[in-house]
Amino acid sequence: FGQIKNSLKLEPTISWMKEAGVKRPAILINKNTWGDFHAKVFSDATKAVGGVVVMNDAIGFGEEAATLPALILKAKKEGADAILWSGSNDGEVILVREMTKLGMNIPIFADEEIMTAVRKGLIPASTPMPIYTWKKDVSPEFVSKYKAVYGVEPNHYSDAAYDMLMLAATTVTKNETEANLKENMQSLKYKGYTGLYQFDENGDRVGGSWDVVKITK
Repeated sequence: FGQIKNSLKLEPTISWMKEAGVKRPAILINKNTWGDFHAKVFSDATKAVGGVVVMNDAIGFGEEAATLPALILKAKKEGADAILWSGSNDGEVILVREMTKLGMNIPIFADEEIMTAVRKGLIPASTPMPIYTWKKDVSPEFVSKYKAVYGVEPNHYSDAAYDMLMLAATTVTKNETEANLKENMQSLKYKGYTGLYQFDENGDRVGGSWDVVKITK
């Protein structure tokens, strides 16, 4: 989606774990490449702070309701001091519900898609346990225009997806061809809603950074 590189999430995660005193996290992810990547970020961050991962479990999409309650109970028994999550909004809702039932007031750190669940009211901002994620600035202008057209809050990736489509269209127009699109995009500097787009030789977006934010009151 033209997002900032995910590899840049490691250092702010380490900083957050040090600040929060997290040393015994439980890692729970959906079973896919996205989840696997974030599990590695969480594992590497835990190692960097001298901690130990007490659980590291992957769950298939659609299996959250049947699987997560038992895993959360196990995390409590294992003495987890944080839940590190990467996965579906359905899974996040179940996490919050089950942790509330068990009186688990430990922090949840989730990938940035959890912002969608909060914006849509699936997870109330008044949730008792603190919830953190990686923050990407969202243009107020884009949000205003999106809501004017669709009547709802944009998804967390809507602005970057829009930018990438417009970047591709601009590239085709400038070069008067759809051929060599990737190579031509790499040579283009484009200012979109999420900032300046430039790409390195691997096709990754250059620059940018992630910050950790608390999204509950």
